[in-house]
Amino acid sequence: MEIDQVQPAVLDLNIAGQLLLVTLRNPENKSIESIKCWLKNNHKIKLTLQQANESELLLKVDPKFIMRDQFTIGCSINDTVGPTCNAHGNVITISLGREAVVTSKECLDVRVDLFSVGGRRLNSSHDQNHKSWSSQNRESVLIADPLKPVSPVVHIQSSGVALACDRYVSLSVISLSGVGGRAVSFKWITPDYLDPELIELLNATNARIVQIPRDWITTNFTVVCEVCNFVERCSRSNSLLVSRSNNSRHLSVQVDGIPERPVSSVSLRLKASIHYRRCDRLEQGSLHDFSYIWRVNGAIKCKEYFCQIAQFTFSPNQQISMQVSVSGNLLDGFNSTMSATSKYSFTVEEEPLNIVIDSSDRCAPNDQSIVIDASRSRNPNSVTGYVQHHWSCLNISNNSSACSISAIWDISWTDSILRIPAFALYPSLYRFVDNVTSDHLVAFATSVVEVMAAPVPSITLSTLSSQRPNIDQFVRFIAVVQSKSRPLHFLWRMQANESCSFVDLSETFPDAVGELNGPVANGDIPVMITFTIPPANRQVYSTWTGLAPGALYCLIFEASNPAGQSFSEILFHTNEPPAVGVLNVVPSQGIIALKTAVTFSIGDGWTDVTEDLPLSYSFGLRRIHADSEYFDIWEGSSTQTSTTAYFAYGYKGLVKVCDRHKACSMTETNSFVVKHPKDTPVASSRLIDLLETDILSGDIYGALTKLSAVYWERCNSAIAETYSDDIVMMIIDIFDNYSDATGFWEQLTWALSMGSKLSERVVERLFRYMELARLKYGFSMVQYRNKRQTDDEMSEPKLLTEEEASQLMYPFDSLVAANQNVIGMYLQNILDILSSFCRQVDPSRIMKAQAPDSAVFEI
Repeated sequence: MEIDQVQPAVLDLNIAGQLLLVTLRNPENKSIESIKCWLKNNHKIKLTLQQANESELLLKVDPKFIMRDQFTIGCSINDTVGPTCNAHGNVITISLGREAVVTSKECLDVRVDLFSVGGRRLNSSHDQNHKSWSSQNRESVLIADPLKPVSPVVHIQSSGVALACDRYVSLSVISLSGVGGRAVSFKWITPDYLDPELIELLNATNARIVQIPRDWITTNFTVVCEVCNFVERCSRSNSLLVSRSNNSRHLSVQVDGIPERPVSSVSLRLKASIHYRRCDRLEQGSLHDFSYIWRVNGAIKCKEYFCQIAQFTFSPNQQISMQVSVSGNLLDGFNSTMSATSKYSFTVEEEPLNIVIDSSDRCAPNDQSIVIDASRSRNPNSVTGYVQHHWSCLNISNNSSACSISAIWDISWTDSILRIPAFALYPSLYRFVDNVTSDHLVAFATSVVEVMAAPVPSITLSTLSSQRPNIDQFVRFIAVVQSKSRPLHFLWRMQANESCSFVDLSETFPDAVGELNGPVANGDIPVMITFTIPPANRQVYSTWTGLAPGALYCLIFEASNPAGQSFSEILFHTNEPPAVGVLNVVPSQGIIALKTAVTFSIGDGWTDVTEDLPLSYSFGLRRIHADSEYFDIWEGSSTQTSTTAYFAYGYKGLVKVCDRHKACSMTETNSFVVKHPKDTPVASSRLIDLLETDILSGDIYGALTKLSAVYWERCNSAIAETYSDDIVMMIIDIFDNYSDATGFWEQLTWALSMGSKLSERVVERLFRYMELARLKYGFSMVQYRNKRQTDDEMSEPKLLTEEEASQLMYPFDSLVAANQNVIGMYLQNILDILSSFCRQVDPSRIMKAQAPDSAVFEI
């Protein structure tokens, strides 16, 4: 087929949708104007309202165009700095550049160059010798309003109290999301009856900050701020009580870590933050100077400033009332007891059932059994995840009537895995529906099966990956094929249609196409064929750009023998990380080592689709050395949106924001300088006091960062050895009393980071803890079963990542160095790693586990 004309045409752009590029290609029609352009609204938002600094556009190319030609692209947009283009099959992502800001009703000047990689870039659109082409388009595109606009999330930051020495009280609105650096409107509202001049002041203020004179506050009143973004979506802030006090000091407490969308399956790690104000001075309270009482629905939950609430402690739709009370003495010249209380209320949201079925469409011979697996479906709102299955069958070829299956076949229609015996169905087209229920929740999944009379290959297709894999992960598929004749040809490919994105797998991965020859000893013996789609890695696959984020893919496995061809199809969405926002640092200058508390907090712009919430936050520190080398230290993941740390010298602040499916985005602050203190011993002593408080309160990361700061500032290894044992014992105690699978790996990472400074007694405890952890989280090869499981539903070995496997290898080096017996733990770890890695490796993936010193395991 010759290429008569290739003309990419930009059709439309929506700031909350996509820029669509359709390549019109039809050799039969000589005139390009005779083909109508079509516009497809893709489901995934790429250029979101919140993205102000680093926005992306998504272009779509007709799949027929990609199936034939490989191509590279170049682009420019307006006068933005450094726009880049990346192609993922028929999806082209354009990054506008670091400083680009796009609003509705604005025109973008988009230029896209397409040229094939089959030959050199050409000036003409067609070249018979090289079969190459090039095309350049420049389009002016008007940006429409968002298809799915979001509302702002805002919060009033103020104590609301005018002290005796204040001339006014200042109220400030903090934008959490939904603003994106664009123009917004502010409306200050009070439901109370106030003096006319105060009402006029509130009505006349269209700004983020309003200052209320103290003399005007003749009575206490409440105020809220209504904020509207540029697409006129509005929301109101929290309600704040404004009052006038005759006191010259004020104490308040706030809680960090309550997510915007709390669900029962996400644990909460909460921290109380004290703010003490003395007239015009605002000081961070010393946490160890106070006592704390946390009450949840009236019952005392915690008695430290740090409070952990395990996942599934709350039930879906449960109303939660939380109260935090603090009291203590402040040695500021007054020598009196002060107290403060904050109250919070929220509702635990209920998540929909997670329905997973192995294949959405397939064909199978009638002389082989049909297996449809929905055993990975679960209820995310409960610990067990238990759901009930009720299968039904319709004959699509016969006006969707019920399937005619005799009761003599004794089919169980309530198992999670549906098994239809051979010859139970006549050749026809059938739809199987799995109605899944759990408590009052209901969902369903369908699988279409074409039963054929010919003895074509029988295929069972499944995936080891999650239903929404991240683009930086390996996506693993397994096809179990039964064929009574040879040769058996097979092909892995992506379906190209208007609903699914497309990538050419066979072009990059030779193992996507194969053939099995040789005699067939027994047609009932299945053959397992695996395929792994790796993330983008130019060093391994120079032309592979990976899967596109937020895209729907339809993977098809085809198999053919002399009797004919069959296939099985599986759908999956790739997950997209949260939009990158702002990381605030306060203060950013004048920082004194070991003395100045520096707070990193989440700013505007971090957002994700609703089903991926709540977000989790992992803060980190980048220690910068004199030779520009750096070393990153990360804290554990939690719902807290801020952290406070002490430093030794030059640093950057880091934050990694992840959604529920572990897709993460990261940003950093500018570098800041930390000055040495004049009284280092005194500053160290004070910080060690805070470190001991963290240990007693269970704040692992707080203790680690303070210990690191003291160690690097004073170069004192004795201090590290003194407190390392205490910190690791705290980690072990937390594991015994509270932990989930995610928390386990974080705690293990922290504990192993202290390994070189631990006493022999604590090392032995740590190794026993690791062995218990292996059993608790299914790392051992010992299988277990519960009453609801059948022999075919035994629990599978845990799939370990390379990082997790390397951690399990840690005891080997330590035991060998100590001349200890390695048989007990190390060999079992090898078996665990082998069983896990063997289920994940193939020609597209090599996995390696490596201990810190000498032990290396690669497969």
